[in-house]
This record gives sequence, C-alpha cells and structure tokens, in this order.
Amino acid sequence: VMHRFLYILLYMFKKVLSLAATSIFAIFLVFILTGTIVGTVITVYILSFMDTTQAIELNPIQESYASYIYQMNKETQEYELVYKAAIQSHDIRLAVDMKNLPDHVKYAFVCIEDERFYSHEGVDYKRTAGAILNLAITMMGVDQDIYGGSTITQQLIKNVTGEDEQTWERKMKEIFTAMKFEKKYTKDEILEAYLNEIYFGQIDTYNMYGIEA
Repeated sequence: VMHRFLYILLYMFKKVLSLAATSIFAIFLVFILTGTIVGTVITVYILSFMDTTQAIELNPIQESYASYIYQMNKETQEYELVYKAAIQSHDIRLAVDMKNLPDHVKYAFVCIEDERFYSHEGVDYKRTAGAILNLAITMMGVDQDIYGGSTITQQLIKNVTGEDEQTWERKMKEIFTAMKFEKKYTKDEILEAYLNEIYFGQIDTYNMYGIEA
C-alpha cells in the first residue's frame, strides 16, 4: 500500500511539475512575443524621427546693438548721456570669435553645462537618464533641485530653431538632430555658436544675447 501511495504521489508531482513547466514556457513565450512587438513598435517610432530630422545650418550672427551718445557737462567736466538710439527689438547681439575668448571662460561653461561635451556625440545618455530619474523622484513628492539633461549641442539647437515644447516628440527630434549636427561641425564651432546664442539676461531694458554682449 505504501509503495502504491508513493507511486501515486510521484505521478502527481510529475504532473504538477509538467504543468508548471508548460505554464512557465507559455508565459516566457508571451513575454518574448510581447517584447518583440513592443521593440518593433519602438524601433519604427525611432526610425520615423530619424527620417524626418532635418540638418541644422549655422548662419553668421546678425549683430544688433544700441548706440549711446554722451556730451561733456562743462560745469562738472563729466560726460552725461544725452541720447540713446535703441533698436526696436531691444535685442543686443555681438559676435565673438572662439580664439578671442580665454580658455577658462570656455571650460567654465563646459564644466557647468555639459562636463562630457568633448567626449559625447551630441547626446549625454548618462546625464539624460539622470535627469529623467530626477524628474520622476520630484514627481513622487521628494523636494530636490530639478536639472535638465540637454547637452550644449542640444541647447544650441533649441536656441537656433526656437523649438522648446515640453514633448517627447520634440525631445526625440532634438536628440537625432544633435547627433547629425555633431557629424557636421567641430566641438569648437558648436561651443562658439552656443556662446554667441545663449541669453544672458536683461540690462537697461535690453535683452543680452551672446557672451560678447
């Protein structure tokens, strides 16, 4: 009787084991199939952005500035502002050549804005992943400073195109544009254009664009 009981028990164990193995295999196949479908959709989605991404051209800076006219006060012997010729847009833009900037100025911007600027190809994936994680933690209610994942190249593209919508589509487009951009221009050309494009704030009602301004 004991032998028969053990035989039945062993038979049932084999059945359960076979059923479990079949179920695990079926679940594994479902995961493989789902992963393949999702991977294909993501690949097609990404390739569609690659096909529609246009190359960006760097054009010479269109300079604009204000003129201040001073006249000497005969009594105080000091110059006083008598007339200010301002452009309608109130945007001040002055171009500067990379060779005329001190190295410590250039490297200060790289250090703060994009420390891996000279090693990446337009996109810093480590910084981008960190920015996404930072945003997710902030959305969970944890109080901390929010920082972006855009490289100097990506920031330049955003400034040149004027596109800054907070959407995944625009971000994907920006990433592929940055990769194409880095194949066309050198790091120094990109950094020079960036330093000539970025907004530095307002002085005396004027919008200051570029480090020379």
